[in-house]
Parts: sequence; structure tokens; C-alpha cells
Amino acid sequence: VKFAAGGISEMWSRSASIFHRLHRLSAVRSCAARLSSSSHARLAQESARRKYQEELDRKNRNYAKWMLAVAMGTLGMSYAAVPLYRMFCRVTGFGGTVQTADDASVFRTPTSETQIVEGAKPISIRFNSDVSIDMPWRFTPSQLEAKVLPG
Repeated sequence: VKFAAGGISEMWSRSASIFHRLHRLSAVRSCAARLSSSSHARLAQESARRKYQEELDRKNRNYAKWMLAVAMGTLGMSYAAVPLYRMFCRVTGFGGTVQTADDASVFRTPTSETQIVEGAKPISIRFNSDVSIDMPWRFTPSQLEAKVLPG
């Protein structure tokens, strides 16, 4: 009986020891798994953050290029504004630019192409020759008034 009792207590202590070792081993394994999964998660998170930063940097570079292009275009248009405005005024007569022609017939409609509007009343055109008092010029129109029909 003594042998059996000693055997049981020895078996009990061995099984408790084995259980304790297994428990420690499983705790170590779960801790290692957690560390491993958390390190994988950290690596994945760092990778995602790095990709996001690269994408953001690419977008910022693209935006900077567009803003540089807009600034350069604005600068170019400011240098081109004066010649373009002069050309516009020369073509349209805008801004007091006098239009001239080598041939006077450019400004006249040939008599054969004019058509008098039916029922139109004659229009009276009066010629004025006002000059500032400070100017030493004197102008007088050769004809004070002209009557024309629209057409």
C-alpha cells in the first residue's frame, strides 16, 4: 500500500510538473504568436503608411507642377498683354486707335450696292468745329449740314 501511495504521489507530482511545463510552453507560444502577429501587424501598418506617404508625395509633386505651370502661364500672358492689346486696338479701332487704309474705297460702300430703306425719313447730319480756347487753331466746316437717307 505504501508503494501504491508513493507511486500515486509521484505520478501526481510528475503530472503536475508536466502540466505546469505544458502550461508554460503554451503561454510562451501564445505570447510568441501575439508578438509575431503584432510585429506582422506593425510591419503591415508601416507598409501601408509608407505607401500612403508615397502616394501623397506623388500627388503633391503633381500639384506643384500644375501650380508652376499656372504661374509661368500668368507671367507669359503678362508679358504678351501689351503687344496683344496693341494688335487688338489696331484691328478694331478700339482705344482711340485710328484706322487707316491705302485705298479710300475700303471705307465706302459702292453706290451700286446701296439700297435705300423704304419709308425711311431723311437724317440730318450737322458738322461741328469746336476747338479749345487755348489752342491757336481755327476750323470751320465747308458744309454745315448734310441730309441723307438710311441705306
